[in-house]
Amino acid sequence: MILQKNKNDFLHVRNEKKGYVSIFNHNTRTTTFLNETAYEILKLVNEGKNYEEIVSIYNSKYGMGENLEEEVLNTLYSLKYRKLIEFEMENNNISENDIRVAGEKDYSEISKLIKKNFIKPNKYIYMAADNEVYYNEETIRIRQFNNYEYNIVAVENARIEAVLTIAPPRSQFFGTSLITGIFFSPDMSEDKCKLLFTKLLEKGKEYLLGDINKIRIHIPDTENLRNKKELIYLLLENGFINEATLKNEICKKYDLIFYTLFI
Repeated sequence: MILQKNKNDFLHVRNEKKGYVSIFNHNTRTTTFLNETAYEILKLVNEGKNYEEIVSIYNSKYGMGENLEEEVLNTLYSLKYRKLIEFEMENNNISENDIRVAGEKDYSEISKLIKKNFIKPNKYIYMAADNEVYYNEETIRIRQFNNYEYNIVAVENARIEAVLTIAPPRSQFFGTSLITGIFFSPDMSEDKCKLLFTKLLEKGKEYLLGDINKIRIHIPDTENLRNKKELIYLLLENGFINEATLKNEICKKYDLIFYTLFI
């Protein structure tokens, strides 16, 4: 990994309350707020420290936590996203095979996978928003950063091959999580789609365990419903049931069908 500070920007730093700092970029006229750890890592990068040295410093300071390397890397990606530093990966840092919740380093790959489905859709995909802009790297990151959605990814051969996007309950008084996206590589086989969806769903249930008792997906009963039959079969095979139908819910013309998995 090659790290360097962003030399093209003139930055003004001001201390804020509770250990936060605000950084004003005079070139872009934008203000970024960082917590104490992110600001410390930014200063280390500006001092010329590389990734391994930063991890070593935090290891000496706090002890090697289980997720220390990943947390440092995610912070670096966050600083890069905010255009405060620049860096290049010398190799692909995505693990060979894994099912996990996405982090900072994954948003770009998630966006690329989803946009491939706008060109050549996999028959099992589901998207809550039929708008390519909704799936830009920046908008995906904002939704997950603000806990509006979580992206569960399936990684194979160091590439993200499938994504399950789940919105958590909107408050502690509700126990229903909503699926807002199901995406696979366009050419993925039927058997592989079924296998990965089951694994993604299990990881999603595990991640949200204790906060939910139902996972639901909304399928509109429009003229395109016949194109969703493979998706519906996939849901039924994984324990979802047709829980309810709201009549004339969409445009006062189309029904909205609730498929629900009870945990």
